Amino acid sequence: MPTLAHGPMHAGASGYGMIMTAFGGGALAGGLLASMLVGLKRKGLIALLAVLIMAIMIALLPYGGVTGAVLCMLISGLVNSISNVLLITLIQRTIPRHLMGRVMGLLQFASFGTYPISVALGGVLTNLLGPAILFPFNGFILFLAILFGITQKEQRNL
Repeated sequence: MPTLAHGPMHAGASGYGMIMTAFGGGALAGGLLASMLVGLKRKGLIALLAVLIMAIMIALLPYGGVTGAVLCMLISGLVNSISNVLLITLIQRTIPRHLMGRVMGLLQFASFGTYPISVALGGVLTNLLGPAILFPFNGFILFLAILFGITQKEQRNL
């Protein structure tokens, strides 16, 4: 994101700050909104659809200038928070109590343990291809993963 903001967008530090702040604001609003979704059925499907929206926002992020990026990040933060709250709650309600530590540890490893690898790979690809192409590519990969999740009856019916 900093390479995109400072490079092709010519946004500078203030533009980059606005883009990143938008994600945080959206995440705060999404967390508040997610707390109101308690009575809904098919929370798994709702969470998957929220991530599908986030994939589209990630893919579109480099194409609307700073204003478009702020809007994409605001929406991404909102739906990211909603999906995180719904999915983690579903996981904690579904997993047997005696396996909870192992499953949550595995999820934490998948999230944080692979971060250094993804950052190193992202840095190399950014140097080779530029930052703008990585957003549509990553959005597309996330979109495909979520479409696969939506095709799974167990995921839709959670």
